[in-house]
Amino acid sequence: MKEALQAFTRTTELNPKNRSAWNNRGVTLRQLNRIEETIPCYERAIELKEDYAWAWHNKGYALELLDRPREALESYQKTLAHESGHEHHDGSEWERLMKDTHKAIARIELILER
Repeated sequence: MKEALQAFTRTTELNPKNRSAWNNRGVTLRQLNRIEETIPCYERAIELKEDYAWAWHNKGYALELLDRPREALESYQKTLAHESGHEHHDGSEWERLMKDTHKAIARIELILER
């Protein structure tokens, strides 16, 4: 995993406008349990492409892990708002993202109701 992080970090250094590298760097940091460090990565990816639904979703998940439910909910809602601007590899992957996002929103709404 550390090698992947090094590769994505290097890619962002060589091409700071590579939104996928920023998003994937965040995912790798999350897998290394370095959750706080993921947020700037996702924010940079979103800055480069505001309708980057994958980065919005990943940011929401990181915020949820950091016990910041209101911010997480906002990010998940942005995921759905940018559904038409998505980039995906296949339909099933996109469907899974949308399903996961709806589940996350329901989970957070329950938390916020307490």
